[in-house]
Amino acid sequence: MAQEEQAKKLENVDWYWIIHLKFKIDKKAEAHEIIKNYWRPIENKIGREQNVYEFETGDWDLIRVVKMEEGISTMEWELSPMGIEYNKEFLKIAGSEESMNEVRKKWSECLQESKTEIAKTFIPD
Repeated sequence: MAQEEQAKKLENVDWYWIIHLKFKIDKKAEAHEIIKNYWRPIENKIGREQNVYEFETGDWDLIRVVKMEEGISTMEWELSPMGIEYNKEFLKIAGSEESMNEVRKKWSECLQESKTEIAKTFIPD
């Protein structure tokens, strides 16, 4: 059987980051403000394809499904061109590196837990 096997690469597959977020109870409103004032405008400006879902039940508050624009090879970057573009837009909105770092600090203080997974589109045989 091994002699009959042929290498086959997946075709027409998209790769995604699945990012689960849980906020501290007393920080949920602050997290939503950061999303509204920073993350959403930056993501819209750079054109990153994503969907965000807010849970009504379960362990998580939000889940982001973010398309990897370069597919799984996106993981090969230490700092991607998209990451550089993201940081430039963030700096514009924040006004200074000090303010940018303060927003990042506040964001991390809002998080109780987060988890990131990688998934691909389902292509049944």
